[in-house]
Amino acid sequence: MHGPIEFRFQSGSLVFSRGDLRLMTVPFAQPPGEVFFEGRAAFSGFAMYRGMPLPDETFPTRLYVIRTENPAQLTTQPKLGQGAILSALPDGKLELSSEKTKEPSLVSIPLESSGLREIILQIEGATPGTGVYLGTGAGQPIHRLGFCRENGTKATCLAWLRPGEQHVDFSYDVQNQIVPFTGDKQWLRLVMGVGSLKCWISSDGIHWGRALDPLRSIRGGCLEFGLYALPGEEKRSITLGRV
Repeated sequence: MHGPIEFRFQSGSLVFSRGDLRLMTVPFAQPPGEVFFEGRAAFSGFAMYRGMPLPDETFPTRLYVIRTENPAQLTTQPKLGQGAILSALPDGKLELSSEKTKEPSLVSIPLESSGLREIILQIEGATPGTGVYLGTGAGQPIHRLGFCRENGTKATCLAWLRPGEQHVDFSYDVQNQIVPFTGDKQWLRLVMGVGSLKCWISSDGIHWGRALDPLRSIRGGCLEFGLYALPGEEKRSITLGRV
């Protein structure tokens, strides 16, 4: 990258920009006390000045098929193994939990039709061995986004899983890859259509970053989405907070 770049604190965010173009926006509670540059680069000069704020971000208007902060009120179709529980929590959230199960459990939320879809979910407290899936409408997952335990760090991360895979642990090259680690409250954005499936993650539901390489050359439409929990002795849990 050649030419001047700007790094500023604005409205509770760190903003990295070039001219009026935002390159990156990261939620940040307070102005940074120190700024470090890591890596290999050549700098021709530094300057600090009191500048004008960048123009506010604009967001596209969406036509919602489903929008709720109380997913427990949605029509669901659970398929629970012995030892699995689907709970409607007092605050309107939907929790799928399991322990000492021998078969997978899932809960699906039907869609009216297939086609190009953008599905935005807030997931809370997801443990390794749980995840989100897209399905055919008959309770059959065709694509799964799993919460896994990264082998080296033991932290929770995301990974694409085929319908029959039972991976709870997953390996990434932490030293050379950007690993899609997740937090306790994690926004997911899935876009399926035109032969691909893409995934972004966010901590606030506003600022997004691509989590994984897209799945390509996929076939079939999405007529449902939902939560799943893999079988096993461990206690597993995943909560849907918003749709």
